[in-house]
Amino acid sequence: MKESLLSHIASNFISEYENVANSSIAYLLNNYTAARIALKKVIRADHIPTYYVTELSTKSNGRPDVTGLDEDGNKTVIIEGKFWANLTSNQPNNYIKELSTEGTLLFLAPEKRVVSLKQDISKRLSGENNKVIVYSWLNFINLIEQENNKENNNYLASDLLQLKELCLKLDSEGMPPLSWSD
Repeated sequence: MKESLLSHIASNFISEYENVANSSIAYLLNNYTAARIALKKVIRADHIPTYYVTELSTKSNGRPDVTGLDEDGNKTVIIEGKFWANLTSNQPNNYIKELSTEGTLLFLAPEKRVVSLKQDISKRLSGENNKVIVYSWLNFINLIEQENNKENNNYLASDLLQLKELCLKLDSEGMPPLSWSD
């Protein structure tokens, strides 16, 4: 697999790859309608924000990776990009507290981790919660690509290729978190 510019830069200059991927998601959502349409489909929402910010700190509930703010400044979407890091003490319970009434918390994870991440989240929530969705990074990128194929924006296609290569690199080089039994 040929390394993309984004994955090359991330691996040579940045120690926290997740932040690069999360910042890329915020960039895509802020700049491309196709990305927002894909997000609407994933979280099954009629309306989503057009403005997304990374690492928006809260007073007591942590620092979500990507927060979507509606026109009134309400947090209607929080996206937590995971590769192989464990959930933090704020995830998901405290992040849910940050959401508006109709808000959604979306976890993006490698396909190989989706099931175990859902189980970890379910344990912390003591069951299912309709505000939380776990979805694969590559499936989300592929959905944006499908939306882009309708308009064929070459810039978005290039950006998606860069992000996809970074995600594939992180999927293959990352180490799954250890469980208590490990």
